[in-house]
Amino acid sequence: MEELQAYDPKMAAERAKRLAFPEVRESFPIRTPQSQKLRKSVEGELKTLIGGLLNAIVLAELPSELVVEALDFRGSDLSAEMNAMLSNCGRAAFEAKIRDLHEKYGIGVFVVDPA
Repeated sequence: MEELQAYDPKMAAERAKRLAFPEVRESFPIRTPQSQKLRKSVEGELKTLIGGLLNAIVLAELPSELVVEALDFRGSDLSAEMNAMLSNCGRAAFEAKIRDLHEKYGIGVFVVDPA
């Protein structure tokens, strides 16, 4: 999580630039090249973290199925923008890795509601 926290101030600075001038806010691009570069970095970091964790579980336990609890992993000490990105990108990276594990090893995945 520390790696992702390092991106948060940079993303907040990009957002502040967009919101600094109310008169041009409507026409200002929501995603600047700098913010897109930051998002790609965060997405890559998430894919690496999630993929590494799931690979370690599969290699250590050799499960035939995984039961996953649908938890909310947003960090309360992160900005709203970073939390939204974590939620969206993290879910996408997790689902892609689960599909990959299913295709490679035939591992079934069951998602359950949080207890």
